Amino acid sequence: MYREPTRRTVLGGIGAAVGAATLGTRVVGAEPMAGRFVVNSQTVREEQLEEMEVVYDLSDRIGWLVVEGSESALPRRAMYAPDIELELELPHQEAGPTREEVDEEALAAADPLFYDLQWDKQEQEVREVHEETTGEGVRVGVVDSGILATHPDLTVNESLSRNLSGGPIVGDHGTHVAGIIGAAGNGVIGHAPDAELVDIQVFSGGPAPFSRINAAVVHGTDVGCDVLNLSLGSPPLYPVQKPADEITDEDDPDGDGPIVPISTGDLGVLSIFTASAGSYAVNNGTLPVASAGNSSVQMDEIRDPVYNDVVVLPAEAKGYMTVSATGPIGYGWPGTSGSVAGLPVEDPIDTQLPTHEPAFYTNYGPDAVDVSAPGGNADIDALDAGVSGAAYDLVLSATFQQVGGSLIPSWGWKAGTSMAAPQVTGLAALLAAETPDYSPEEIRERIERTAEQLPVGTGSESTAPGADPNEAEDGNYDGDDNEGGDHQRLDSEPYRGEGHIDTLAALR
Repeated sequence: MYREPTRRTVLGGIGAAVGAATLGTRVVGAEPMAGRFVVNSQTVREEQLEEMEVVYDLSDRIGWLVVEGSESALPRRAMYAPDIELELELPHQEAGPTREEVDEEALAAADPLFYDLQWDKQEQEVREVHEETTGEGVRVGVVDSGILATHPDLTVNESLSRNLSGGPIVGDHGTHVAGIIGAAGNGVIGHAPDAELVDIQVFSGGPAPFSRINAAVVHGTDVGCDVLNLSLGSPPLYPVQKPADEITDEDDPDGDGPIVPISTGDLGVLSIFTASAGSYAVNNGTLPVASAGNSSVQMDEIRDPVYNDVVVLPAEAKGYMTVSATGPIGYGWPGTSGSVAGLPVEDPIDTQLPTHEPAFYTNYGPDAVDVSAPGGNADIDALDAGVSGAAYDLVLSATFQQVGGSLIPSWGWKAGTSMAAPQVTGLAALLAAETPDYSPEEIRERIERTAEQLPVGTGSESTAPGADPNEAEDGNYDGDDNEGGDHQRLDSEPYRGEGHIDTLAALR
């Protein structure tokens, strides 16, 4: 029987337990893996690797091998680097109502049930877009932590899917991302609800080798994905002209901050390896879309006169379309005047900062970011204080709750560039459906050409990272309309690249 969702069932725990460090998927480490290497196959002969175990043989597609064994067994002239291990901190998630709490009649009563809380889809006018195309006939690969295929909002082609992690689904990050791309409207709606989803799982609750991501890109390309979504990546990597074993804490430009020093040679090899996978995808009809990262780092800032700026992979590798995140502050923070599926929501819904405002956590830089898209924003003080409705500024999508040994479909909020990338992936899927003769480069060009350079900052307020001032006049974003102060207009390009996506304009 249907139980009307309450604020408690939807928001339970999404207040005090959520903080800046748990928004989005944040890379908390990138360590060289002992005894595991990426090797350019054109610089070695097969017999020279007899003492190594081949983990991934990608030589016939992108010219690279991933091997395990002693470094001393590698030929002296080989081009190689240690694989790196990425450890991800997944967002805290106390999901909204579970599937068991919402029956078929209730889901059919609205179109969809939670659409009025999907500010991201409203901004992109997806209902009007879906009158023209819904992505039918397009295949989208989700390189992530796995998708809950039993979720009523998701349809997954399990025969083409592959679990490269070898482990179970742990964490609903991939499910949330998949919902942003292709949710069917049984609760929430995705950009391309009729697109076919392919689950390419690379994480399973623990660290993952970076090489696995490139192997996933190759697999997604080989099974005919039109678009690949990669809501993941390395931390900002800072090149240091030293061997990896000689790098010390003194080489770290920001101490305990997000930037990670890496040998210049190793970074060069990993960058070429990643670009090879990206180029393979594009040359074979697949557009890879990557998140810019959640470290609030200006990726184009010159930190060294010789080795220049930091690098985030795969976001900054050749072939990848890179996306920064935006989001509102104060979206529908509840009064007493309205509700959505039993949740208190301001009526009419309003915001203090607009949905296209750069999020406080997003990486940015005009040469590093191609476009911006809705990824969610947050008033951390309000979230920590458990303010009613503060989670509405995040992105609502498909999730699940773990009950005993079962994964129960549900819906809930997350924020991050991880949530921004799938908005662009969904738009690319719609374009692939509407213009099937377009190449990945033409789809990308269409998205960039129709993107808008919208204002950054309103009044004296902005959440754009690096903005000064970047707080409202009262010192915190509390959902009120703060007035006064000089009008602040920051440059748009560093945060948006070519602009903020406009789905309706791109389709027309």
